[in-house]
Amino acid sequence: MPAALQNVGAAVPAALRRARIRPVEAPAPKRFRRLRIVLGVSCTFGVLFGAVVLRTELLERQRRLDHLHAEIVSAKERQYSLRRQETLLRSPQDVAEIATKELGMVPPERAVLVTPEPVHIRAQGAAPAQSHSEGEVPTAP
Repeated sequence: MPAALQNVGAAVPAALRRARIRPVEAPAPKRFRRLRIVLGVSCTFGVLFGAVVLRTELLERQRRLDHLHAEIVSAKERQYSLRRQETLLRSPQDVAEIATKELGMVPPERAVLVTPEPVHIRAQGAAPAQSHSEGEVPTAP
């Protein structure tokens, strides 16, 4: 029998002595207890600081998104206004009114309709088409 078990004596039951099991000693005093506490607190504050940094970044990006959204809304309103103005300016009456009032143009006394002559594919050496005067209407060949 080992000497350690003999010293324990009657405190150790006979069944444990036969099984050659020895009692576990009490754990040694905790080493590095202060270091563990400091590391735990440091890690906790590190995680909290990281959360604050991430939250700040999130708020900054949300502010930027809000600013971009406001710009988009403003641009859409301007586009709507310009399209409406374009639609109004397409009518011939508005064009004539702007031409006379703002640009100082005057309407012609007599309207002359000028139609271009049709382009003929002709053989080489053929006579050029006759030109028509202002009052004549060209006839189809």
